[in-house]
Amino acid sequence: MIVGVLSVVHHSDDVRIREKLIPTLSQDFDVEYHSRAPGPSVVEGFEWQPIRGPRIVRNLSLAARLWTRSLDLVVLVDPETFLAGILASRCTRIVFDIHENIPAQILTKRLPFKKLVARMAQVVINAAERSGRITLAEPGYCDLFTSEHPVFENYPRWESLPEPGDSDGSVVYVGDITEQRGALDLAKATGEAGLDLVMVGRCSPDLAVAIEQAVTSAGGTVEMTGRLPWHAAMQRLATAAVAVSPLRDTPNYRNSLPTKVLEYLGMGVPVVATDLPGTAQVLRGRPGVWLVPTGDVAALRDAILDANNEASRVAARAGVEDIRSEYEWPTERVRRFYSEVAGLPGMDPER
Repeated sequence: MIVGVLSVVHHSDDVRIREKLIPTLSQDFDVEYHSRAPGPSVVEGFEWQPIRGPRIVRNLSLAARLWTRSLDLVVLVDPETFLAGILASRCTRIVFDIHENIPAQILTKRLPFKKLVARMAQVVINAAERSGRITLAEPGYCDLFTSEHPVFENYPRWESLPEPGDSDGSVVYVGDITEQRGALDLAKATGEAGLDLVMVGRCSPDLAVAIEQAVTSAGGTVEMTGRLPWHAAMQRLATAAVAVSPLRDTPNYRNSLPTKVLEYLGMGVPVVATDLPGTAQVLRGRPGVWLVPTGDVAALRDAILDANNEASRVAARAGVEDIRSEYEWPTERVRRFYSEVAGLPGMDPER
């Protein structure tokens, strides 16, 4: 039985797709991964099919594949492809994998008529619920739907992580680099602290210039690696003195748990994060964690300086076992769900 995982937006090495969902599906199915070029850094246990061209062409290509390829079950992870999936649900089984609060995310963007666009997105979400199966990356997304759907928390697969290394004194951030994710706050705070900042992830050219100016003008240094394959990013994290999650308080981030903070703590690296409800619910009171008010550069700087010592690293490593035991990608629940959707015998999903 062939399961197709299709994306026109995400990078082919997207962690949830490439490192979690596909290895899990590969245990029970033949998996075709359709994503934009360049392809995954490692192709093992699945077949990769490139989706080429500009964005609109990629969307048209995906829609054509839904109708023409012999896929027994399709997983869609991009909201903009959901309409094509709704139409294709007449001829194949579709799972819509919800990674974010889509209407809330739209409201954070600089778009004309964004309130109208957000309402239209909700209409599409409701239609997807009637057309296929829904899975959620966080329980906070349940309010988008009229019925209950399984939540497959976006926790790490710990067996994939490298071993922690000796600290090199750097402050590390991993993830997409945007102002809403606190990139400029972090640049200013690290510069004022006089420390070396390493930012791993995508960044617009204009923001990269602003970050470099903010860090260097305050006396620090910054290395912007660009996007790295996940394993390479984790290797860079393994030697960090402090890891940071400086999210701003927006509707899309307020009640979400950033997966990166779990990876930070699971690697035994001290964490400084903004005190948002979704983050604080998991991190507050844990060893090696500092929570600061969102947007407060001085508090962020002071927390980074407080966390940058061997005692903090010892404290963070003391909590590694608890983090890894409490927060892990739910492999068996995911397998049961997809086996039930595909009609394999003897497998009932846990709801």
